[in-house]
Amino acid sequence: SKVARELEQQRLAEAERQHEARIHGSTATRVAFSDPVKEGEKVQELYRSMLEAKKVAGEKGDINFEQFHKFVRSKTEQLRQQMGCKEVEYSISVEGGQVKLKAKGL
Repeated sequence: SKVARELEQQRLAEAERQHEARIHGSTATRVAFSDPVKEGEKVQELYRSMLEAKKVAGEKGDINFEQFHKFVRSKTEQLRQQMGCKEVEYSISVEGGQVKLKAKGL
């Protein structure tokens, strides 16, 4: 029946999303910043990677670029001051079906 076919297609699409999330979860995107204000292209790269990871994991991409850029600027400055480092590396991975954004001083 049509309903059964649609359910099967949804099930296959979800299985494919989970499979992709597992694949992408093993290879995290990593981007390092010393000054996110001057490194806008790198922030956009990180933002696009996060949206793609959310899409693959089946999460909503509910953050706009301005919010994300503001977060990266403030977190980078905070970590640089706290840790006395020149750069902050951000990594995006999918763990347990959820997108994780992590930051560490370099």
